[in-house]
Amino acid sequence: MRKPVRSYSQIFDEQNVDSFLVTGYIRILIDGYNLLHAWPDLAKGYPRYSEEARDELRFILQQFQDHSGIQVTLIFDGKGKKSPTKRSNKLKKKARESDMMEVLFSPSGMSADNVIERLACRLAEYGKVLVVSNDSIEKSTVRSFGADTMGCQNFINEISRCEVSFSEKINRHNSKEKSNFHR
Repeated sequence: MRKPVRSYSQIFDEQNVDSFLVTGYIRILIDGYNLLHAWPDLAKGYPRYSEEARDELRFILQQFQDHSGIQVTLIFDGKGKKSPTKRSNKLKKKARESDMMEVLFSPSGMSADNVIERLACRLAEYGKVLVVSNDSIEKSTVRSFGADTMGCQNFINEISRCEVSFSEKINRHNSKEKSNFHR
Protein backbone atom coordinates (compact mmCIF):
# COMPACT_ATOMS: atom_id res chain seq x y z
CA MET A 1 0.00 0.00 0.00
CA ARG A 2 1.32 3.43 -0.98
CA LYS A 3 1.99 6.02 1.67
CA PRO A 4 0.14 9.31 1.18
CA VAL A 5 2.31 12.11 -0.17
CA ARG A 6 2.89 14.85 2.41
CA SER A 7 3.03 18.46 1.41
CA TYR A 8 5.61 20.98 2.62
CA SER A 9 2.81 22.40 4.77
CA GLN A 10 2.38 19.17 6.67
CA ILE A 11 6.12 18.77 7.12
CA PHE A 12 6.49 22.34 8.46
CA ASP A 13 3.70 21.87 10.96
CA GLU A 14 4.81 18.44 12.15
CA GLN A 15 8.60 18.58 12.29
CA ASN A 16 11.45 20.83 13.27
CA VAL A 17 12.24 22.72 10.09
CA ASP A 18 15.88 22.87 8.97
CA SER A 19 15.24 25.61 6.46
CA PHE A 20 12.48 26.63 4.14
CA LEU A 21 14.68 29.17 2.40
CA VAL A 22 15.56 26.71 -0.35
CA THR A 23 11.93 26.14 -1.37
CA GLY A 24 11.68 29.26 -3.57
CA TYR A 25 8.87 31.20 -1.93
CA ILE A 26 7.96 34.46 -3.62
CA ARG A 27 6.15 35.77 -0.54
CA ILE A 28 5.53 35.00 3.12
CA LEU A 29 2.15 36.17 4.43
CA ILE A 30 2.03 36.52 8.21
CA ASP A 31 -0.99 36.90 10.48
CA GLY A 32 0.53 39.63 12.65
CA TYR A 33 -1.48 39.35 15.86
CA ASN A 34 -1.40 35.56 15.65
CA LEU A 35 2.40 35.65 15.57
CA LEU A 36 2.60 38.29 18.32
CA HIS A 37 0.48 36.14 20.65
CA ALA A 38 2.70 33.12 19.97
CA TRP A 39 5.88 35.10 20.78
CA PRO A 40 5.71 36.14 24.46
CA ASP A 41 9.40 37.17 24.58
CA LEU A 42 8.81 39.86 21.96
CA ALA A 43 8.03 43.39 23.21
CA LYS A 44 7.96 42.38 26.87
CA GLY A 45 5.94 44.74 29.01
CA TYR A 46 3.75 45.93 26.14
CA PRO A 47 0.26 44.70 25.29
CA ARG A 48 0.11 42.37 22.29
CA TYR A 49 -2.14 44.81 20.39
CA SER A 50 0.07 47.84 21.02
CA GLU A 51 1.92 49.82 18.41
CA GLU A 52 5.18 49.08 20.26
CA ALA A 53 4.64 45.32 19.94
CA ARG A 54 3.75 45.66 16.23
CA ASP A 55 6.81 47.84 15.58
CA GLU A 56 9.17 45.41 17.30
CA LEU A 57 7.73 42.51 15.28
CA ARG A 58 8.04 44.54 12.10
CA PHE A 59 11.68 45.36 12.83
CA ILE A 60 12.58 41.68 13.40
CA LEU A 61 10.71 40.57 10.29
CA GLN A 62 12.43 43.28 8.25
CA GLN A 63 15.79 41.84 9.31
CA PHE A 64 14.55 38.35 8.44
CA GLN A 65 13.42 39.54 5.00
CA ASP A 66 16.76 41.25 4.39
CA HIS A 67 18.63 38.07 5.33
CA SER A 68 16.42 35.58 3.51
CA GLY A 69 15.63 37.64 0.41
CA ILE A 70 12.00 36.49 0.59
CA GLN A 71 9.39 39.26 0.44
CA VAL A 72 7.34 39.40 3.69
CA THR A 73 3.85 40.82 4.11
CA LEU A 74 2.63 41.34 7.67
CA ILE A 75 -1.14 41.57 8.02
CA PHE A 76 -3.00 42.88 11.08
CA ASP A 77 -6.69 43.18 11.90
CA GLY A 78 -7.99 46.76 11.87
CA LYS A 79 -6.31 50.08 11.28
CA GLY A 80 -3.95 50.27 14.27
CA LYS A 81 -3.78 53.10 16.76
CA LYS A 82 -1.19 55.82 16.85
CA SER A 83 0.40 56.24 20.26
CA PRO A 84 3.94 57.45 19.66
CA THR A 85 6.50 56.78 22.35
CA LYS A 86 10.25 57.16 22.40
CA ARG A 87 10.65 53.40 21.99
CA SER A 88 8.23 53.08 19.05
CA ASN A 89 9.79 56.10 17.30
CA LYS A 90 13.23 54.51 17.70
CA LEU A 91 12.00 51.20 16.27
CA LYS A 92 10.22 52.95 13.40
CA LYS A 93 13.45 54.76 12.54
CA LYS A 94 15.31 51.42 12.47
CA ALA A 95 12.60 49.81 10.34
CA ARG A 96 12.67 52.68 7.82
CA GLU A 97 16.37 52.18 7.13
CA SER A 98 15.48 49.38 4.70
CA ASP A 99 11.75 49.87 4.42
CA MET A 100 10.75 47.27 1.86
CA MET A 101 8.51 45.07 4.01
CA GLU A 102 4.81 45.43 3.42
CA VAL A 103 2.54 45.95 6.46
CA LEU A 104 -1.22 45.84 5.91
CA PHE A 105 -4.18 46.48 8.18
CA SER A 106 -7.46 44.87 7.16
CA PRO A 107 -10.20 47.29 6.12
CA SER A 108 -13.37 47.74 8.16
CA GLY A 109 -15.60 44.69 7.95
CA MET A 110 -12.78 42.39 6.88
CA SER A 111 -10.43 40.31 9.03
CA ALA A 112 -6.72 39.77 8.54
CA ASP A 113 -7.64 36.16 7.65
CA ASN A 114 -9.77 37.43 4.73
CA VAL A 115 -6.89 39.58 3.46
CA ILE A 116 -4.44 36.68 3.76
CA GLU A 117 -6.80 34.36 1.87
CA ARG A 118 -7.23 36.85 -0.96
CA LEU A 119 -3.50 37.50 -1.22
CA ALA A 120 -2.67 33.77 -1.15
CA CYS A 121 -5.15 33.17 -3.97
CA ARG A 122 -3.90 36.07 -6.10
CA LEU A 123 -0.20 35.41 -5.56
CA ALA A 124 -0.46 31.67 -6.31
CA GLU A 125 -0.18 32.28 -10.05
CA TYR A 126 3.23 33.94 -9.54
CA GLY A 127 4.86 31.25 -7.43
CA LYS A 128 4.96 29.55 -4.05
CA VAL A 129 3.47 31.38 -1.07
CA LEU A 130 3.94 30.56 2.61
CA VAL A 131 1.30 31.56 5.18
CA VAL A 132 2.31 31.79 8.86
CA SER A 133 -0.58 31.27 11.25
CA ASN A 134 -1.77 29.01 14.06
CA ASP A 135 -5.37 29.16 12.81
CA SER A 136 -6.19 25.69 11.44
CA ILE A 137 -9.18 26.91 9.40
CA GLU A 138 -7.05 29.64 7.83
CA LYS A 139 -4.32 27.13 7.01
CA SER A 140 -6.80 24.74 5.42
CA THR A 141 -8.29 27.53 3.31
CA VAL A 142 -4.97 28.83 1.96
CA ARG A 143 -3.75 25.30 1.26
CA SER A 144 -6.74 24.93 -1.05
CA PHE A 145 -5.25 27.83 -3.06
CA GLY A 146 -1.91 26.03 -3.25
CA ALA A 147 -0.12 27.94 -0.47
CA ASP A 148 2.09 26.22 2.08
CA THR A 149 1.58 26.90 5.77
CA MET A 150 3.74 27.03 8.87
CA GLY A 151 2.79 27.29 12.52
CA CYS A 152 3.93 30.36 14.42
CA GLN A 153 6.32 28.51 16.75
CA ASN A 154 8.11 26.85 13.83
CA PHE A 155 8.43 30.24 12.14
CA ILE A 156 9.83 31.80 15.34
CA ASN A 157 12.35 28.95 15.49
CA GLU A 158 13.28 29.58 11.85
CA ILE A 159 13.82 33.29 12.52
CA SER A 160 16.09 32.42 15.46
CA ARG A 161 18.05 29.98 13.29
CA CYS A 162 18.45 32.62 10.59
CA GLU A 163 19.67 35.18 13.15
CA VAL A 164 22.36 32.75 14.33
CA SER A 165 23.34 31.93 10.75
CA PHE A 166 23.56 35.59 9.81
CA SER A 167 25.67 36.41 12.90
CA GLU A 168 28.04 33.56 12.05
CA LYS A 169 28.42 34.83 8.49
CA ILE A 170 29.18 38.34 9.72
CA ASN A 171 31.74 37.03 12.23
CA ARG A 172 33.48 34.93 9.54
CA HIS A 173 33.54 37.90 7.19
CA ASN A 174 34.91 40.22 9.89
CA SER A 175 37.60 37.69 10.87
CA LYS A 176 38.64 37.30 7.25
CA GLU A 177 38.79 41.06 6.72
CA LYS A 178 40.67 41.58 9.98
CA SER A 179 43.36 39.12 8.89
CA ASN A 180 43.91 41.23 5.76
CA PHE A 181 45.05 44.20 7.84
CA HIS A 182 48.25 43.66 9.81
CA ARG A 183 50.14 46.38 11.59
